[in-house]
Amino acid sequence: MIISKAPTRITFAGGATDAKYYYEKKGGFLVAAGIDKYLWMMASRPYWKTIRLKYLRNEEAEVNRVEEIDHPLFRETLRFCGLDEPIELTCLSDVPPNCGLGTSSSFTVSLLNAVFSYMGHSTTKEEIAEIASCIEIEILKEPIGKQDQYMASFGGLSCLTFHPDGKVDVEELHMTKSDVEMLDNSLVLYDTGVRRSAGDIQASQYKAMRNDGAIFHWLDRIKDMAYETKRLLEKGKLDEWGVMLDDYWKTRKRMSNKISLPIIDEAYETARKNGALGGKLIGAGGGGFLMLYCPKKKPTEALNKLGLIEMPFSFDFGGAKTCEI
Repeated sequence: MIISKAPTRITFAGGATDAKYYYEKKGGFLVAAGIDKYLWMMASRPYWKTIRLKYLRNEEAEVNRVEEIDHPLFRETLRFCGLDEPIELTCLSDVPPNCGLGTSSSFTVSLLNAVFSYMGHSTTKEEIAEIASCIEIEILKEPIGKQDQYMASFGGLSCLTFHPDGKVDVEELHMTKSDVEMLDNSLVLYDTGVRRSAGDIQASQYKAMRNDGAIFHWLDRIKDMAYETKRLLEKGKLDEWGVMLDDYWKTRKRMSNKISLPIIDEAYETARKNGALGGKLIGAGGGGFLMLYCPKKKPTEALNKLGLIEMPFSFDFGGAKTCEI
């Protein structure tokens, strides 16, 4: 049996500049971190000579050929890998789908690693990230960017540069060990309980990019704040970054009326009054997890009253991995 795992991610700054419509014209840049909430994939040879799939929400499928698979990521990944023989694939997740942590791409990266290992093929992290991007963006036409696939594959505290030709550079965020520990201890994730489709939100932003050049102004600002995030974190000025995070969130909300909701705005303001210097929704927005920077006091009790639940986490520094048992 092959067991594969790929981390989910949180983005500190620069989200949406990984969109093709933007980076092809101006290049993109963001800072993100892999976290220890994983998508797991188990691949084994089944007793019955069929393709057996088990995945989220207790859904199962058993078919004879890849073309018969309804689940698009399973189908197109197996087709891309050229595998059309009996296999049993089981997916487990540490977090719910549509929560803003990049779970779909973590699913694809974990699945690719499991299938390639099952087939005896050796691949690099960059190759897996690019194949996952191709499957999701080019083949399935999902209106998403490329950061999730790269963060699921590489993990770590990473700076991603998106070149106009589509090439992606992955650079480690250079922080001292003590600053990394302080950042890890000061960041808190709260589940808003609101689930949404990242594709719907990003599709509206991409449409705006095509039809309204004004959104490029906000994306330029988002990218500048990502470079500033890198500078502040590498210099150990964590509290300054936490304060800037508040401005970053306000800038993100100007890009689309779908990025936040009244209940999320209430939770954010409550958090600011109870220890948070700044924060933002993780992912495209509209729901999912609220990330807060709280160097001294967590607003857990106040947010619990609003129905938000804290999810403890730590950074992941290994990226996608596989093992055979």
